[in-house]
Amino acid sequence: SEKRVTVVYEFLGLAPSQRTQHLTYVRNPVESACVALVSCERLTGKNKFERELLDEAEPVDCGRPSGDKLPALVRRMSEKRGREIEDEAVTALVDWTDGTLNRIANELDKLDCFAAEGSSIGLAEVEKVVGAKTSGLRDLAVAIARRETGSALALLDELVDGGMDQAQRVSQLYGYWISLWLARTGGGGVSRGYWGGSYGRLWPDRRQLVSLAGGRTSREYARGVGHFYRADVDIRRGMPPGPTVGLLVYELAKGAS
Repeated sequence: SEKRVTVVYEFLGLAPSQRTQHLTYVRNPVESACVALVSCERLTGKNKFERELLDEAEPVDCGRPSGDKLPALVRRMSEKRGREIEDEAVTALVDWTDGTLNRIANELDKLDCFAAEGSSIGLAEVEKVVGAKTSGLRDLAVAIARRETGSALALLDELVDGGMDQAQRVSQLYGYWISLWLARTGGGGVSRGYWGGSYGRLWPDRRQLVSLAGGRTSREYARGVGHFYRADVDIRRGMPPGPTVGLLVYELAKGAS
C-alpha cells in the first residue's frame, strides 16, 4: 500500500502529553500515512485540543442516517452501481438489513449481479436475493403485539428458514418492541419528530402502531425488555440461539411475567 493507516479509538481520553503529540502530528502530517482519530462523542470545540483538531483535521461524521434520510441514501448507493431501485424495494431492503449501511451495500452488490442488465431493482429481486420475504419480521412483531402465540412462532420458523441471523433477529425485534412501548407511553408514537427517527421507519402505518401499542401496559413492555436482555445474554454465553429466540417470542406474545 502507498499509505499506512493508523486508527486511534477514543482519543478524547488521552493524557495531556499524548494530546500534544497528536496535535504536533496534525499540524504537520506525513504524506505516506493516514491517521484516523475515532470518537463516539461529537467534538464541540470546548477546549484547545478539540478546537485545533476541528481546524486542522478533516471531520467525518459517521453517524447513522435518520429514518427519513435513509431511503434517499439507498437510492444514491444503487445509482452509483448503475441501477435504479423501486420504492418498495428500498423499503424492503432497509427493513431487512435494519438500516445498517454496510449490509445494504453488500446486498446492493449482490442485487446488481442478480438483476437483468439494464433493469431496475424491484421488490421481487430483493426478496429472492436477501433470502426471505422482507415483510416477515414486521408481521412477526404484529403477531407478538396481538398475543397470537401460534402465529408468531410459525412466522419465526419462516424467518429461520430464510436464513436470518439469530442475534440480528433479537436486535430487530427489540426495535419493534421499543417503538410500541414509546407509542404506548406517549413517547412520540404519532409525533413528527419520533416518526422520522430510527424507530419510526419500522411502522409505515402509524395508526397501526398506535392501535397495537395500546394492547399492552407499560409494565408489560418493561418486562419484555428484560426478556430481550436475557435472550441476548444467553446467546452470547453460547446457548443454542434457535430455542432461545423461540422462547423469547413465546414469552413476548404470551405476556409472561
